[in-house]
Amino acid sequence: MTKLITAELLYAHNACGRQIRKFTTLFPDGAEITAENMKRATAEYLDIQWLMEEFAPEEDWDMAMRIARSLREDYHTQYRYIAEVPSLSREQISIEQDIARDNYEEMTNWICMQVLNQCDDIPNVEIKGE
Repeated sequence: MTKLITAELLYAHNACGRQIRKFTTLFPDGAEITAENMKRATAEYLDIQWLMEEFAPEEDWDMAMRIARSLREDYHTQYRYIAEVPSLSREQISIEQDIARDNYEEMTNWICMQVLNQCDDIPNVEIKGE
């Protein structure tokens, strides 16, 4: 069993029309809450924070936001540190900063995915082949 977010679920929870249109364009059959789909959703600027606020219990939301803030602070520290390494070329700095950003986004998405997969208001569905 897996959790599935659908356009109908978003409508039922009063998501904004723009986000629902973006969601249905990206995930016409709905989206399982997986790392790959979280990455696709954030790349297309779907509002994952709204999902967390809408569906996650308050204590889970608070915990996820504390972790996300800490990860963001670490990312910004890494970003600044990388820029100050004298032996790196501009190209190397850019590459290393991109890696730091990707790691930050991946960890933040993973936390959101874990919390959303525990939400009772998001239905479980059986996916063929599981």
